[in-house]
Amino acid sequence: MSNSTSVASSGRPCPACDGRGKTLGHKNGFEMLLCSQCRSLFTAEISRTDAAADYDGTYSTDETTVIPEFIHKRVREIVSGFSPYRDSNRLLDLGFGSAVFMQAASAEGWDVSGTEVSRTAVENARQLGFPDV
Repeated sequence: MSNSTSVASSGRPCPACDGRGKTLGHKNGFEMLLCSQCRSLFTAEISRTDAAADYDGTYSTDETTVIPEFIHKRVREIVSGFSPYRDSNRLLDLGFGSAVFMQAASAEGWDVSGTEVSRTAVENARQLGFPDV
C-alpha cells in the first residue's frame, strides 16, 4: 500500500460531484481515491463480480475487517464535521459493514447504533464494542 498521494492515472470521476480523484492507497485490490473537489472517498472501479452479494463472506476475513489508516483518517474528518447537527447525540449507521464509521462516531462522543445484513459484520462490530447492532 502506498502512502503517497498521486493523481489517479485511470478510473471513474467522483460519484458525488464528477471531480477528479487522487490516489490514497489500495484496499482489497481496489485503488482508493480522494476527490480533489468535495473530498469524497471512492474506488477507481466498481466491482463487477457476484462476490458483492455474499455479505457474510465479505466480512469474514482480515482483508475486509482490517482497514487502512488513510480510510480511518478520512472517515474521522467526515464525522468531525457532524458536530453542528448534534441534537440527540444519537447516530445510526445503516449498512455499517466493517464499522469504520461507527468507530469514528463513537470516538467523537456519539451514541452509536447500526444495522447490517451480514451476520459476520454484526459479530465483528460487537467484538469492537458496539452491542446495539
